[in-house]
Amino acid sequence: MKLPILRAEQTFGRIDVESSSGQYRIQTRQADLRIATTSAQISAPTPQPTLHIDQSRMWRAFNGGKTVEFMSNIYSQMPAVALRSIEKIVQKGNRLGDIRDGQNPIPEMAMQGMLDGAPDIQYLGRPSYDNVDIHFNMDSESNLLKS
Repeated sequence: MKLPILRAEQTFGRIDVESSSGQYRIQTRQADLRIATTSAQISAPTPQPTLHIDQSRMWRAFNGGKTVEFMSNIYSQMPAVALRSIEKIVQKGNRLGDIRDGQNPIPEMAMQGMLDGAPDIQYLGRPSYDNVDIHFNMDSESNLLKS
């Protein structure tokens, strides 16, 4: 009779690892862009400057000003001119009436009358470097530009 034999053998195991270069592939769709913007609403109120130039005194000194002002200036001086003329007439009468002098004052008064000429009337304004008024105003409340 044959007896079964049990036999145990050991062999070292062999593990093989094989690798190759990896490959990858990425696919994407083309992006859809939807951009929506709204127009900006800008409100920037800015003050409107005002420039006021008054040349009336310059024109009065240069050519007498407007016709009404020119004539008014002359007429306003007439009472003073009349008083001066009356004063001269009174002085001449007093001189003619003064018999104590003993001289004839008429030729001298005639010569003085020719030399005196017309009465002194100021029909032009006073000349000055400061005859033009310039006013610049930057009013931020009442002169706002509205858009």
